[in-house]
Formats: sequence, structure tokens, C-alpha cells
Amino acid sequence: MELANPVFLYKGIEWNQKNGIQDDPVFYMIFTLDDLCLSYLDNFKYFDYIKNCFPAFKLIAFTIANFKNNELLLESNIFKKWFQKHQNWVEIAVHSYDHTYPPDGDRNNEEYWIKKALNNLKPFLPKQYGYRSPGWQTTNQTIPILKKLRFSYIAFEDKINYLKEKRIEIKIINSHLYDQNSIQKMYEVLKNHYSGTKRRTNDLPRPLSARNW
Repeated sequence: MELANPVFLYKGIEWNQKNGIQDDPVFYMIFTLDDLCLSYLDNFKYFDYIKNCFPAFKLIAFTIANFKNNELLLESNIFKKWFQKHQNWVEIAVHSYDHTYPPDGDRNNEEYWIKKALNNLKPFLPKQYGYRSPGWQTTNQTIPILKKLRFSYIAFEDKINYLKEKRIEIKIINSHLYDQNSIQKMYEVLKNHYSGTKRRTNDLPRPLSARNW
């Protein structure tokens, strides 16, 4: 089964065909990241390392438009340069405007804040864009608001709900950009799958550790 937007996929078969190995079944998983913002952007070097180890790796990055009202990505040359470098394998999605308390769903006008985040991230978004609420908190109005604003999906915990297709995807591994341990777990999933295929031991990626960065 193909997902609505293939940028979400890590296809093991791509790696296998590249290395002349045809006997490994297709492996796919949706890898997601929360809290992409300037404050944590330096930690993205860990994902760059994963990408170097696994060339077919792709990622959805749920992004904060203006973290703590002090990091407006729309006006950031640092972020624009980063986006140009990573846009072929990182898909930007919406993860609130400022990510401050209370979260969007607990504010007086949930739609206003979701729309504000959407408008500020619009230049970085694909045609089919998604949303994850801060703290994964939603209300009974969240999905109607997302549909009104033409969002294609909402991510909640370890699931993605495709709003137009009325389908839920559960093969999700999530991480947080500030949390190196969660990124490590993502790497281990890929490494374990790769290790289970018919390859020489010295072909495996190096261990993920501080010396690799």
C-alpha cells in the first residue's frame, strides 16, 4: 500500500536495488520529527548523519513557525538556507505558531492560531501539508478546522490520520529535535533492519555516537 505522499516513505528496496540485492522485502515506515525550530536546529546534524548512512531516508518535520515569539522562520536566512539544503528529503509540516502555553486547542481561537502558523510556514510547505498540535492536544474542533484550511493529515502520537482519504497510518516513529535519545532510537530501527539483510558486517553503518558527528 502506497501512502498519499511518497516523500514520507523509507523504502528499503531502494537501498537494496542500489546495492544489487533483490531478496529483501519492501520496508516502509513514516519517520517524523517534532519541534523543528532555530533553537534546536544544530541537533539536525544527527539526521544528516542518518541520511548519510541510509540514502533513502526521508522525514516529516513538524515545525514551529515562531518559537516563543522570537524565531520567525519566515524572516530567518539561517532557516531558509537550511531548507534549501534539506527540502529534497525533509517535508515541513505545521506544529503551531509559537509553541507556548497554553497550546492551540486551549486558546480562545484555535483556528486563528493554526491559520497563523500555516500562513507563516506556507512558503516551506508541500502541496499536501499536515499538522501536529503542541503537546498532541486536540479538541472536537481541530479536525473541522484543519479540513477548512485544506490540511491533508493530522499526526497524533504514533498515528497519522489522512483527512481526505479517511485512512489512518500506524507505522510511525516519532522523535523530538531537542531529544537526542529519540533520534538514536530512530537510527536503531533503521540499523536493525539493515543489519538483518544479507550484507557483509563491514558494510554496516558505524555506530551512532558522539564521535560520528
